[in-house]
Amino acid sequence: NEFDPDKTGPGSENQDTFTPDTVDLQMVKGATYDSATDTVEYTLTVNNREASGGTASTGFTVTDQLDLTNAIDFTGITTVTFSIDGGTSFDVTVGGPAVNGVTVSATGLVTWANTSVLAAAASTDLTFTVNVKDNATTLTNTADVTGNEFDPDKTGPGSENQDTFTPDTVDL
Repeated sequence: NEFDPDKTGPGSENQDTFTPDTVDLQMVKGATYDSATDTVEYTLTVNNREASGGTASTGFTVTDQLDLTNAIDFTGITTVTFSIDGGTSFDVTVGGPAVNGVTVSATGLVTWANTSVLAAAASTDLTFTVNVKDNATTLTNTADVTGNEFDPDKTGPGSENQDTFTPDTVDL
């Protein structure tokens, strides 16, 4: 424990400096109501807004809390059918284990833990359909995206990453 009169050289101070990887993710949510089947199809799109050649996302988690109180009918529902990027459909058991990173809780929380790399300037989407209650008049829904990397820009619906995004309501 000696006195150091020159604290200007490298290693003379205990300070860690680092620049974290940053990825600007954007959540875009669409909803289409089908009156013939009384269902709503949701599409949750995650965009990596980094310029081409920029930083890829090493993964992200999307959460989407469905409105079971006022709009969505889970009565008798044991599975929800999903597809990723328009690929083959797969069923997820309500309250069951994850399938392709997707879970659905009995309270209507949809979670998509995507561990795939999302290249700069690329996007990916998750699509699913749910039943609408007979007495529903307006459906409002919120989805969030959280990336593995630091997101420096979390402002503006639709133009930047929106950590809580409430899309236009579906007037039934």
